[in-house]
Amino acid sequence: MKELQKEFDSFLKGLKELGKIENNVMEHIQDRVENGFLGILERLEKCQSPIEQILSLELGRVLDSSILHEHGNLDIEKQMQCTFTDKNGNDENVRVDFLISFFDKDREIFEQFVVECDGHDFHDRTKEQAAKDRRRDRYFAMQGISVIRYTGSEIIQDPLWCAKEIENIVRSNVEKMYSARRTQEDLPF
Repeated sequence: MKELQKEFDSFLKGLKELGKIENNVMEHIQDRVENGFLGILERLEKCQSPIEQILSLELGRVLDSSILHEHGNLDIEKQMQCTFTDKNGNDENVRVDFLISFFDKDREIFEQFVVECDGHDFHDRTKEQAAKDRRRDRYFAMQGISVIRYTGSEIIQDPLWCAKEIENIVRSNVEKMYSARRTQEDLPF
């Protein structure tokens, strides 16, 4: 962290030495760079694997500029703990990589999505792990929560595409909810 701060300070010093940038512009540059730096650190916080970190960076960037913000609140939580009951009646604690929540300004529409980064080391490696992942997916389906899964290879090859696809899935589901609400309002009963 100290090394990054030294690099940042050196960058700012170099800009000042150019002499072509006024102080108020320099302050603006410093604020933008610091906010960007803090945003990156925040997006990496709590991620437990490199593929989660990569997707978190792109997902934050894509969702920060999403049109969905015009219609409500869009929130991303990392490493959420959930508890569900298995078929034998035992509570099972699970962690999801990302939980994306959307609710409109009137709080009439609420959608949640679980995003999982399936690295080979932890998913589908054994029949037991694959079965556990499928049980989790079914549990979330019963709660009305969509599960979106990406392999580590997909994330490594094109993390921006994965993030844009997630935003498209969220937007598409929210649009369906708005359409369903309008249709229900038009029903005579």
